[in-house]
Amino acid sequence: MRKRRKNTIAVVTFFLLLICGTAIVVFLKENTHQASKLNNQVAGQEHIAQVPSSEVTSSIPESSSESESAPFNTVPLQLSDDSLVHNLSKDELSEVLQDIQTQDYQNDLLNAQSDIVAAINKHRQNISELGYLFLPQKPAEVSQLQNVKQLDIPLYLQKDPKWRTLQYGTDTTRQLGENGCAILSLAMIHAYYNPQATVTPQTILDWSKDQYYVHNQGTSWNIFYDFAQSFNYQFTNFGNNFEEAMQAVNQGQAIVATVKPGLFTETGHILVIRGYQDGQVYVNDPNDDPSKMFSIKAIPAQTMMEEGVNYWALSK
Repeated sequence: MRKRRKNTIAVVTFFLLLICGTAIVVFLKENTHQASKLNNQVAGQEHIAQVPSSEVTSSIPESSSESESAPFNTVPLQLSDDSLVHNLSKDELSEVLQDIQTQDYQNDLLNAQSDIVAAINKHRQNISELGYLFLPQKPAEVSQLQNVKQLDIPLYLQKDPKWRTLQYGTDTTRQLGENGCAILSLAMIHAYYNPQATVTPQTILDWSKDQYYVHNQGTSWNIFYDFAQSFNYQFTNFGNNFEEAMQAVNQGQAIVATVKPGLFTETGHILVIRGYQDGQVYVNDPNDDPSKMFSIKAIPAQTMMEEGVNYWALSK
């Protein structure tokens, strides 16, 4: 077990070294993996209209101080500056990481979470920028959730380099990475209902532009009704009625939810609800990252009832 975990940790450590810009190849005694240089960009906080601010507690799991619990610190690396660096695409990187998850963590990403967080923190990388490397594109298909009735809605992350720097909003960085939770949520739902089309956050931006963004507040809630009208969706506004919204998702309707500061963000947030079963809510969180992994966790219904502000259903 120790050797297997060491191999896993060495690979992920190498990915983090590449983020720092070091052109090296890591050779391990067994199961060598190589990765490409990744971009590390500045992260910020989520902004959304009509939601107040308050104190919140962190959801980041504690990392063990023992080397065997976080063996990134103990793996000897053989570095070679003149070795060939393999330039892997995002999909190839994801495939390698999936292999690690399957072989070393029995296909259980939550079991690997503490090791992932420990490695990222050790190399002082911005953990909020790295969700696209670790989180699944289809959370509903995660093996641990296969017995849960869910809509197979794809997960889009605001910090994904493919669209992280797209211009949106009039404050903070003026980018989707900070201001785009509503845009990403609509993109996920639109992609789910249009599987044959290529739907990205840019698709939503081409329609909405900046006309729904309220300076220093975020995206106006009016965007949801207008989007439904423009793209021929059936639309229901449940207000703060959590029970009716959960009935709708169990009937196959995708739910957009806005939440106040708390578990998900410090400033309020918008996300997608894809399932509800046995008092647990299953979400696609566009602001997710390896320290949270909310998109593959069961969120207690009580948490959503306490933090949920408004729910909307969109369906075809």
